[in-house]
Amino acid sequence: MIGEALEITIIVSMIVLVVYPSSLMVLEALEERRTRRVRVTVPRRRR
Repeated sequence: MIGEALEITIIVSMIVLVVYPSSLMVLEALEERRTRRVRVTVPRRRR
């Protein structure tokens, strides 16, 4: 019983350690794309 709980805890923590940073990187990349689009479109509107 305790061994199973420990195993599940280890698996979940490993998943969090792998998925969380990669999801942060994806979110940062999406934000960067949005800001790039805004920066590109703003000078065009001013002209």
